[in-house]
Amino acid sequence: EHPMNLTVAYEPITELLRNAYAEGRQFLYEYEVYNLLSLSGSETPPKCSFIPRNARLADEEVMAMPGDKAVLKIVSPTIIHKTEVGGVRIVPKTPDKVRSAVRRMLSEVPERYAEWIERHPSGAPKSYRGLEGAALQNAIASDLKGVLQVQFMPPDSEAFGNELIVGLRRTREFGMVISAGLGGTDTELYAERFRKGQAIIAALTAMTDGETFFRLFRQTVSYRKLAGLTRGQRRIVTDDQLIECFESFIRMGNHFSPDNPDAPFVIDELEINPFAFTDYLMVPLDGMCKFSLPEKEPTARRASETCCIPNASASSACPPNGGISGAPSLKTSSVRDSTRTGSSSCATANPILRACAACRTCGAWASRWICSSWPWARNTYPALW
Repeated sequence: EHPMNLTVAYEPITELLRNAYAEGRQFLYEYEVYNLLSLSGSETPPKCSFIPRNARLADEEVMAMPGDKAVLKIVSPTIIHKTEVGGVRIVPKTPDKVRSAVRRMLSEVPERYAEWIERHPSGAPKSYRGLEGAALQNAIASDLKGVLQVQFMPPDSEAFGNELIVGLRRTREFGMVISAGLGGTDTELYAERFRKGQAIIAALTAMTDGETFFRLFRQTVSYRKLAGLTRGQRRIVTDDQLIECFESFIRMGNHFSPDNPDAPFVIDELEINPFAFTDYLMVPLDGMCKFSLPEKEPTARRASETCCIPNASASSACPPNGGISGAPSLKTSSVRDSTRTGSSSCATANPILRACAACRTCGAWASRWICSSWPWARNTYPALW
């Protein structure tokens, strides 16, 4: 096993979420996501500074950022895809150039976002629906919080496959899920085009750890590219870095989980897309986080509403492969343990697939592991099938 000296600062992360919640938000701004990553014990994010709207930007603030270029990103609670509306710019790192770009972004982004909404009305935030023209632009402008100045860190390579997506997602049926694979703007396209399990892989955080998830990740195209195993490529990240990153996300997922009775908050979604790589550093180039207050577990479903039988006698009633064509032969009573031990019967199977094998037949783990989760899993994680 790989040695790992990883400490996740749960209390400061909780304070970060608490401060956002006190402001009426259940999400983090990008710069707050970078703060969260810096507290996660894994990679160090790029340096950044937040420039509030209408603030006077001092020369010293601009020049304090390393490098000769500055990355500027619009900060708004309603704008998710910044690039499409002119919300990301790279400029020479001089006070005049940065000030000019900041003013231009604050002026032009509302107009471009309003145009985007008019072309895609179904994608408009609820607060903007029914607005148009100047009223829509004014509403967008009033929501702009400012601009984030981020350290420019050029990647070692801009070739296909050299960006990584890592994410956590809370699901009703499966609990916390970690996923990783080919990152960047074409992540969904990769998942559709590549053979299942080659572009994106996923597992339950409660049933895996950094080492186990990394063994699954090694089967992907993403790992082959990052490790320099394809023609013309060179390694740009170490195995230990990837294991540490995965372990950090898994620990956060298990701590800020609806299954943790002591969780102060629940992470509903945390995604870094992409991680780029420069000089053997994993550099997050964009990130988002949504969270909520913990809630009581839903009332257990009656046995008649589950797939097969009550949980108590699940192990004796499940078919060997959980009713899934191509799944390894296993009993549901051994699914949880086999994930940790890597037993020969299912060491190569996907952890989330093993959970599905259990739940599709009889709801072995809890009332939520029921057959209704099966089509949900197919639609949510199509790369697994």
